[in-house]
Amino acid sequence: TDDKNFFVGDSLIFDYDKTSFNFDDVTEVTGRLEFEYCDPTAAKAVHKTGHDVVTLTEPGIHYFINSAPGKCNAGQKLRVLVLSDPSYHASIPRPSDPPSSGKVFKVGDSNGWTAKADPMWYEGKNFVVGDSLLFQYEKDLDNVV
Repeated sequence: TDDKNFFVGDSLIFDYDKTSFNFDDVTEVTGRLEFEYCDPTAAKAVHKTGHDVVTLTEPGIHYFINSAPGKCNAGQKLRVLVLSDPSYHASIPRPSDPPSSGKVFKVGDSNGWTAKADPMWYEGKNFVVGDSLLFQYEKDLDNVV
């Protein structure tokens, strides 16, 4: 979608066979970290009809993933930049993603944030200002205080 212009009021149509095991849903997630790590727990919306029409109602970057385990990691995800006014598209170059201000570290590494997580997961890592910590956990079992 990097070569496409999308504007507020445009619609995305996701057509897929909902009975197929290749595509289970379209989940709009809240941000870049959820998109990069294929984390559907903070979903803004979940669509499952097989013919999902998503109207883009606000400018900014919108993130869509397949929430089925392994599907998003295999590439079933979409990032869309939505601009506010179509009259500007001819005169203003398409903005790129803001530069990353640092690395993203998943707390607990592959185990995530659990009671059984290795308390020394951070050894050997160099944290600097601008880095982010991603806490991925089961909301009914664990928390971050």
